[in-house]
Amino acid sequence: MNWRKINIGHYITEDGRFEILRNYDRIFGNHWTLFDNYETDYYKQQKAHEYTLKEAKAKAEGIIKQENK
Repeated sequence: MNWRKINIGHYITEDGRFEILRNYDRIFGNHWTLFDNYETDYYKQQKAHEYTLKEAKAKAEGIIKQENK
């Protein structure tokens, strides 16, 4: 899966399906949020809250592998 850096803290896959954004909130602190743009509901789009960019990318790859089974 190839990722493009849009801006600091914002990455998107080349096909446009997944986005990763750097976030901060009181629950998770500093973290990365993985969004699946194929979902229509905003809350269903949020697939994961990970503490590293590498973990968020791995989660997206795992979703694709699960769908291809």
